[in-house]
Parts: sequence; C-alpha cells; structure tokens
Amino acid sequence: VYEKNYPKILGKFLEKMILILYDDT
Repeated sequence: VYEKNYPKILGKFLEKMILILYDDT
C-alpha cells in the first residue's frame, strides 16, 4: 500500500520544490 502511495507523495514534493524554485526569481 505504501509503495503505491509513494509516487503520489514524491510527485507532490517535487511539485512544491518546483513551485518554490520558480517563485525564487
């Protein structure tokens, strides 16, 4: 079950990191 949820958590983390990186102009 955790292995199936891992990609979702990773995707959300990456999305937040990308948003922070793009917002750091």
